[in-house]
Amino acid sequence: MKVSDLQQHLGDLARLLESSGAKTVALDLSAICTGLAPFRDQPLKGFADFLTRAEGYYARGEVPLTPTSGTRSTRGAAKTTIPNPPPPDVEALAAEIQRLYESAADPTLTREKIETTTARMTPLKKDDLVHISERLGMVGMKTKTKDKIQEAIRERLIASRGIILRSGLI
Repeated sequence: MKVSDLQQHLGDLARLLESSGAKTVALDLSAICTGLAPFRDQPLKGFADFLTRAEGYYARGEVPLTPTSGTRSTRGAAKTTIPNPPPPDVEALAAEIQRLYESAADPTLTREKIETTTARMTPLKKDDLVHISERLGMVGMKTKTKDKIQEAIRERLIASRGIILRSGLI
């Protein structure tokens, strides 16, 4: 069985749920189907191994060199730790954040997208965060700490999205 088969089943389930009125769950399943597209030719077991390795990297910064799913023992598995990933391109990230800010009215913009994008600012230096905040029209950030600047940018994006949503209700 391949990931494409799983995609098909999830897509069918999404259509069934949507027709029965569970639109939110159906949208979530459709998003999962879309996210699985790059893996569609992989066997399910290989994809499960990939997910296990990705979780190890996400949680601990470790990339197991051998698969850890199934019945194999992982006690002696070789692992490598990624010391520090390279910092993101400041200008590219600043442009992406500015696009998010300017697209607050876009119905596809979600809080999760804002959270994910702003989390990528963590390795940046304070001056880089000040630069990004200035692109959003924020002033007085040079006197704040790095964490406060990052939080202010995140809050600015969330607030702009909220303003648009509330104005649509009026």
